[in-house]
Amino acid sequence: MDARRNLLQELKLVDNTDADIKNIQEVTINQTESKEWNLQRKRRLTASIFHAICHLRETTKGRYASEIFERKDFSSRTTTHGLLNEKVALAQFCANNDLQIKPCGLLVMKKKKTDDTRRTRNIAIAEYFTAKKQCVDAQLNNLNLENDNLKLKNIELKLQNEKLLLETEKFELEKLKRQL
Repeated sequence: MDARRNLLQELKLVDNTDADIKNIQEVTINQTESKEWNLQRKRRLTASIFHAICHLRETTKGRYASEIFERKDFSSRTTTHGLLNEKVALAQFCANNDLQIKPCGLLVMKKKKTDDTRRTRNIAIAEYFTAKKQCVDAQLNNLNLENDNLKLKNIELKLQNEKLLLETEKFELEKLKRQL
């Protein structure tokens, strides 16, 4: 194996066993109070930095990559307030909603095998196109119904026209009778 792969394994970023995953989850339960939680978060692409990563420019990718691994702890008035009041707010929320919340640590997903990923992707693509076909079929049915409705309206208009013609002829006949 190459040095990069060894580093990723050492950092527990790849090839985690079920025991590794369970251990990470257990030792990070106290979140910000846990050094391991902070360490694990610094190693991973988290939601809080994911948006920035997705929108990096070519010129800033290298600099930002090094900033990720050298991240300093973030603190603001708002986060400090949240940390000080989180337990009280959580207890009040549980009491108000008759809930019991159990603490959990960092959740790490086991990487799926490539075959599983391909199969999952293929299933998703098949489901997408099946749904797309159903939408197109529904639109076609709707167009057919609209077409049928237009045909019926056209027939109604023709019948109304015939009726008017008959009434006009009847009126003309009555007019001729009166003149005779």
